[in-house]
Amino acid sequence: MFTRRNVFLALIGIGAGTTEDVLSAGSPQLVTAHLTSATLEIHNSVRVAPDSAIKPGGTQQLVLEEVPAPAAPGTMRVIHHSGTTTNYFIDTLVFKRVGLAPIWEHLYQVSTTRNRKMTRMITYHGTSAEVVTQSNDSAARTDTIRFVAPPFGFNQLEQVLQSVPHREGYHAVVALYSEGDNAQELDTISVLGRSSDGKGWKVRFADRVFSAVYVVDATTRHLLSSESKAQKPGPMVAYSEITTSSPKP
Repeated sequence: MFTRRNVFLALIGIGAGTTEDVLSAGSPQLVTAHLTSATLEIHNSVRVAPDSAIKPGGTQQLVLEEVPAPAAPGTMRVIHHSGTTTNYFIDTLVFKRVGLAPIWEHLYQVSTTRNRKMTRMITYHGTSAEVVTQSNDSAARTDTIRFVAPPFGFNQLEQVLQSVPHREGYHAVVALYSEGDNAQELDTISVLGRSSDGKGWKVRFADRVFSAVYVVDATTRHLLSSESKAQKPGPMVAYSEITTSSPKP
């Protein structure tokens, strides 16, 4: 299934410390005042072996928008675009700005090479979610998913990484809902320390399949770059350069 999480895995070929409480949606730990309307361009590249050249790996776009009042005051939406003309996905997720609790999410995937099309609508209710899935022309299926803790959507990962406490040694188990797998994950986020130039924080995300170290600007909390690799031993490493632009007035 072509999802944003699988973009990470495709690029790469497939923590120590005291664990704090599970970081879940609505947590007062999160700092979100920096979140405003912006567009992120994520330019990916990949190195398949230590002595090989770095090759382009495609581009993703993330659009973050404040939902205009009075429609839904205090909410934002994040829209992800990724893929090619034959295989792509668009995911839209609406969440509360304070605490980042997701409200609803809509995923649309197309693979013309496999003649597949799928839509998924998720309505979040804290420790549960109603998920309506339709593939190709089949009848829609409705599932109720239960969570051990109120999750963030996986497509909120950037906002979560930007908003956790940026202090060296911070470590938390984070509850995420993977819209592609239709299941909850309990992954980890760790703040490793300052970047080499001292201008950013290195924040590590890891799940059972891959890990990624992001550099987050210490002043603006904008994402600057990331480096990802599979958890299993192997030489392949994926890199991303991230640029953030604000909408024109």
